[in-house]
Amino acid sequence: ASVPSSPLCSNNGALSCGLCECNSGWSGPSCNCSTSAVCPIGPNNQECSGERRGQCVCGQCVCKQPTNRVPGVVTPRIEGDACECSNYECDDDSGFVCSGHGTCTCSNGTYACQCDISPVSGFYYSGDYCQCSYDDCIDIDLDSSTSVLCNGRGDCDPCQGSCECDADFIGEYCSLYTGNQLSCTANEECVKCFAKAPKNGNTSCSGLPSDLCQGYFTLSASQYTIPDTIDGSASDCSISTVECKYTYYVALSAVNSSMIIYQVEPEECLPIPIWAIAVIIVISILLVGALILIVIKLIFVYKDHREYKNFLSEINRSKGSAQENPTYLKPIIETVNPAYGVAKST
Repeated sequence: ASVPSSPLCSNNGALSCGLCECNSGWSGPSCNCSTSAVCPIGPNNQECSGERRGQCVCGQCVCKQPTNRVPGVVTPRIEGDACECSNYECDDDSGFVCSGHGTCTCSNGTYACQCDISPVSGFYYSGDYCQCSYDDCIDIDLDSSTSVLCNGRGDCDPCQGSCECDADFIGEYCSLYTGNQLSCTANEECVKCFAKAPKNGNTSCSGLPSDLCQGYFTLSASQYTIPDTIDGSASDCSISTVECKYTYYVALSAVNSSMIIYQVEPEECLPIPIWAIAVIIVISILLVGALILIVIKLIFVYKDHREYKNFLSEINRSKGSAQENPTYLKPIIETVNPAYGVAKST
């Protein structure tokens, strides 16, 4: 027999043969679910964020829990009103949730890593996926009981895992003090001196105190290779003089931490010395000046010669041709006697 409005059917249906026959508008094994109830919609616009993440039951989402093992998560789970969140979807390229250094948190489908504290450095891991660590900036061999980053002589870049040392300090943990011996200007005198010395690896340089450039040696451009040096100790330098430009490399040797210079031959030099250029310029100026004076002198001589010829021509024109005065009578008159000599002939 059927029992209408049975309490076993939440008073929303009849109990018949041990099963509930729900009234209109109700569903479920015990008729406790209203057919008008709607489950929440997730960020992907799907009910219970899709069939793979959850199932709608009586207006509520029942999340499906993963069965596969997730690296870095003890108990992986899907959660949220719309099954939109989980505790394992903060994985980065490494495949580990929060790089294994944090907890994956979620809010409305947006994930973020809550980073843990490193047991080595005592500092929180950082980065979007807790992938950055200060551990590599601590010299644990020096003192494992302290957590001094870069020995207190530099700034740590946790994502690069390296120290950016303060001035005058170098090394992986900024443990070596160099003073100013690695500066380019501090080594100019030795560089200029070695530039004049034979490129044969000598560690002394004439003209400077013997202890000034100790530990230095030079290499020619064809042999310019850099041996093992301490990380962070290298400096590329250049000096420009009147005649040449010197390019050189300053670093600390990884063998004995002594100062060394690897110098390139000054290939960018003038073909002749500067004093020779000055002499050539002076002589050229003098020759050009003398040539200009000679040309000016010749011009004046030519002009004087022309003016003198014109002067003589004017004088000749002013003399004119000689003429006799028709009224002029000569004081001496010569008369010929026609009878002179006739009587003698007879």
